[in-house]
Amino acid sequence: MRWFVVLMALLTAGCGTPAASEPSAPHPVVLHGLTVESVPADTGFWATTGGERLWVKLNLAGRSPMPVQRGERVDVTGVLVPHGPGFAAREGVTTGPDAELLTRQGTHLEVEQSDVRVVAEQHDPDRLGL
Repeated sequence: MRWFVVLMALLTAGCGTPAASEPSAPHPVVLHGLTVESVPADTGFWATTGGERLWVKLNLAGRSPMPVQRGERVDVTGVLVPHGPGFAAREGVTTGPDAELLTRQGTHLEVEQSDVRVVAEQHDPDRLGL
């Protein structure tokens, strides 16, 4: 959850809400161990950690397939960017709570396909993998 608070702090920096923020420069970020919650669009997915959700928009190379699947853990390097109210629809997230959340957050993470890395599940050292 800490990563989400930091991301929102970068965007709001005195503006009150993420949607009201218009940063003058992109905010590069590196996030580790996100869980792919769902892949509802051809060029984006919801990632979670600590119960918070973030939209990750992929800049895919041509007609490349989505490099992640639901349930996978990923590390991503990208740029946090603001978006307007029409962004959710342009991404193909058009109805329900997902569209409302994406619009309300007013920001998303843009990443190049090569900057998404699926990582192995971390194992609890006190548990045997039997």
